[in-house]
Amino acid sequence: MNRPPTDRRLGAIRRPAASSLNILMAALLAFLLFAGCSRESPGEAGPGQSAADPSASADAMDPADAGDSQPDSAVQEFVEETAAAPTGVPAPGSAAIRSEEQVAAWLAANFTDHFQKYALSCEPAVVRLMAAALGAGAMEEEQVLELMPKHPVNPDIGFVVADLNGSIINPDGSVNWANYGAHAPVVASTIDRILYENGLADFYRTEIRRLDNPELRRFLDQEDACLAAIIWVAAYVEEDEKPPKNERGQVYGEHVQVVSPVLDENGKMVVYDVWPWEEQPFHLWNPLNRELFDYQTILIMAEEARRSEPG
Repeated sequence: MNRPPTDRRLGAIRRPAASSLNILMAALLAFLLFAGCSRESPGEAGPGQSAADPSASADAMDPADAGDSQPDSAVQEFVEETAAAPTGVPAPGSAAIRSEEQVAAWLAANFTDHFQKYALSCEPAVVRLMAAALGAGAMEEEQVLELMPKHPVNPDIGFVVADLNGSIINPDGSVNWANYGAHAPVVASTIDRILYENGLADFYRTEIRRLDNPELRRFLDQEDACLAAIIWVAAYVEEDEKPPKNERGQVYGEHVQVVSPVLDENGKMVVYDVWPWEEQPFHLWNPLNRELFDYQTILIMAEEARRSEPG
């Protein structure tokens, strides 16, 4: 569930385009294979791969399985150089890991490319944002939704949304709790799964804690291994009242936001919202109504043994 928006515009999602370098490399390798460097037919895909699958390129090939299909050293060197990960972004299985300063800078530069696609998809959008920030690659919200557990009524067990573009209010004016969202255990488990499937589980982990706003500010200020926080908030049109909350812990107007690991110059939290509000990021002492969610917080942590110095 998202806060009841006054502006219904949804941010456009930039879909990743095919890299021209990847196309060039694929063409070059296909030519070498056709010329006799491999016994396999040109363009033949391996099990579970399409011919255009980047994982079928030579830089992803296990040398033990490559046999005499490996290209010569000059071609291999070209592939490795052009396929290198961008500076500061850990490739899956690499020894490099992002620092809090690098994640803070990445969020500031890229969060507008990760606004939510649907009216009620703030949790998948936040997962998509953090996956990209940690180097797991570009994902669509639909891919995240496929990985996220679902449940018809319990947001601690699964994503509770009957209609991604539906209403949070029933025709009779009551709250539509079937269009809600998900709480910390569901979002954290989805992030952990994406990290595992992309070879990053040894570098990053999620940790669920209950930290009120002063505690969260202190933690971000003192803990260099924390690379971001995900928090639950709720806005309500009646400023002097709290949003309704049901017996399952669902809060009307439930929404998730991402907090930068670096506080601003005044010690406030720097908060990014996946709803396309203007004048972001927000600089806040106390995000709204976190106490209604018992201050549940997901911390994105770097594994200390794998951390590298900020570069």
